[in-house]
Amino acid sequence: IQKVKKYASDNQVDVIHSHLTFGLFFSIFSRNAKRVYTHHNIKVKLPKILFRALTSQVDSVVGICSACSNLLRSMTSKRRVVTIYNTKVRL
Repeated sequence: IQKVKKYASDNQVDVIHSHLTFGLFFSIFSRNAKRVYTHHNIKVKLPKILFRALTSQVDSVVGICSACSNLLRSMTSKRRVVTIYNTKVRL
C-alpha cells in the first residue's frame, strides 16, 4: 500500500482508472487522484457490503452496457452510474 501511495505521489498521478476490484482496492489509498471504476461483467463476485464500501470511495462508476449499469446501481451507493457501451467497429 505504501508503494502505491508513493508511486502516485512521486508521479503526480491525477486519475486512477481501474477495471478490477483488486485495482479498486489499491486506488482508494491515493487520496489526491480522481478514481474511476469500470465494471465489465454482469456479475459481482464480492459481497454487496464490501463492493459498496469500495465503490463508495471512487469518483465515478462506469458500466459497459445497460445490464452492467443496472447491476452497479443496485450494488453501489452511487446515484449516477455512467454507461459507456463497448462496441465493435467494422472497418
